[in-house]
Amino acid sequence: MPTVLSGDHTIHYTVHGTGDPIILLHGVFTSGMEWIEEGYGSALHHKKLICIDLRGHGLSSKPVDPDAYLPQEHARDVIAVMDGEGLEQAIVWGYSFGARMAFATALYYPHRVTRVVMGGMHPYSVSNVHSAVRDRQSVIRQGMDAWVAHLDSRGIPLPEHRRRMLLANDHQALVAVDDSILSWQGFDDLDRFCGLNIPLLLYLGSRDRSYLPQAQQFASSCDQAQLVKLEGFNHFTALFDSDAVIAAIGSYLS
Repeated sequence: MPTVLSGDHTIHYTVHGTGDPIILLHGVFTSGMEWIEEGYGSALHHKKLICIDLRGHGLSSKPVDPDAYLPQEHARDVIAVMDGEGLEQAIVWGYSFGARMAFATALYYPHRVTRVVMGGMHPYSVSNVHSAVRDRQSVIRQGMDAWVAHLDSRGIPLPEHRRRMLLANDHQALVAVDDSILSWQGFDDLDRFCGLNIPLLLYLGSRDRSYLPQAQQFASSCDQAQLVKLEGFNHFTALFDSDAVIAAIGSYLS
């Protein structure tokens, strides 16, 4: 399983398939293998999928300094992986937290990104979900067992692969991830991105009340951005149903 050094941190990733490259960035608390477990490897078998374990997750380094999780740090990791794979350019696709890092990669390294896919996210501040993040963080501080028990108590389905990914995490690193989320104020140079002419696709569930309104706002303000709504899906199911996602956005990836 390949790894690269990004500054002082080791970044782990896996490669699946052959064809035009797509960098895949997962959401908080999981790992790059989530994309494969949820069926994207099969749905995109004609592409070369590079699934990165974001720092703090999976087999990558797990710093406990919140500043280590700023978007520009993750963008640097993506470029380190691309360099390790000998890729000059690629599509960068992220979901939720990972979508913000996909956007950051295009913003800070525009010559390396052919297009961006942001699932379940927008590039603005996420202050509207800070209360939920603080509640989550209070549970995470007790350890990953406590978080899994919390999800079980709420009746949230946890397939075995997702349970394994959650329990494999270092809770102290994830506390730092949440600290970083709470301190982040959004990208301050969105006008510059809109002048880069990098195609951007945002896709969100129609029931994603936390992130859809601002995604619609950004799509209407940026000429190269387009928005796809997945009818009847929420923030979580818009990731888990890979067939519906690929049906909705697959033409954008060709």
